[in-house]
Amino acid sequence: MALRGVLFDKDGTLIDFNASWRAAFETVALELAGEAELAKALLEEGGWDEASQTFRGGSLIAAGNSADIAEVWTARLERKQDPQALADWMDRRFAEMGALHAAPLFPVDRLFVTLRDMGLKVGVATNDSEAGARASLGAIGALALAHFVAGYDSGHGPKPEPGMIEAFCRDAGLAAGEVVMVGDNAHDMIMGQTAGAGLLVGVLSGNSGPEALQPPAHHLLASAEELPGLLCSLS
Repeated sequence: MALRGVLFDKDGTLIDFNASWRAAFETVALELAGEAELAKALLEEGGWDEASQTFRGGSLIAAGNSADIAEVWTARLERKQDPQALADWMDRRFAEMGALHAAPLFPVDRLFVTLRDMGLKVGVATNDSEAGARASLGAIGALALAHFVAGYDSGHGPKPEPGMIEAFCRDAGLAAGEVVMVGDNAHDMIMGQTAGAGLLVGVLSGNSGPEALQPPAHHLLASAEELPGLLCSLS
C-alpha cells in the first residue's frame, strides 16, 4: 500500500525535549511544591535523571500526559488538590511556557513543506495538550503546515492508544496502512503498531535509545529531518 500521510510525535521528534521543557517542568514543580527539595523529588519521580541531566526515556514526564503527572504528583503534595483541576492548570502553564521555550530540532517548517510537496498529508500527535501542541508549533512556524494536530485531550485518547492515528486517517481520508508514524518513544511505536500504520519510524533525537524503539520500529533515524530521504529510498 502506498504511503500518503505522516503523523509525527512532537517533543523529542520535532522539538528538543530537554531544551524546551526542562525549565517549564522545573517552574511548575516549584510552584506546586513551594520549596526546592519537594520540587526536586517531584521531578525525580517524573523521570529526571541528575547524572545525565535529562528526563529518562519512557518516564512519566517524557512519555505521559498532564493527567498522568497530576495523578502521581497530587499524592506527594502537602496541599491536596483535585488531580483533574491540577492537570487543567498544568496544561495552561505548559501551553504558555511551551510556546515561550519551543526549540525546534531542525527547520520543522521546511520538513513539512518537503513532505507536502511529495504529496503527503502531515499531522502531529502528542501527549501534550492540543492547545500546548498548537502553541509550540505556532512558535516555530509549523502550525499552518500541519493538516492535523491532536493532543491527549482532543477526544481520541492518549498514547499508546491508537485513537490519534485513527482520527488522522478519518480527517485526511487515509487508511492506517498508508500512514507513517514517526516518534522518539516506545508509546509512539506501540500506537502505530496497534493502529496498523504502514511504516513505523523511530528517531534517536529524543530520550529513548534504539532498544526502546526497535522492535516494533521498522527503521531508526538520527533525526526526523532524514525522513524524506528514507521515503524516497523505499519508493
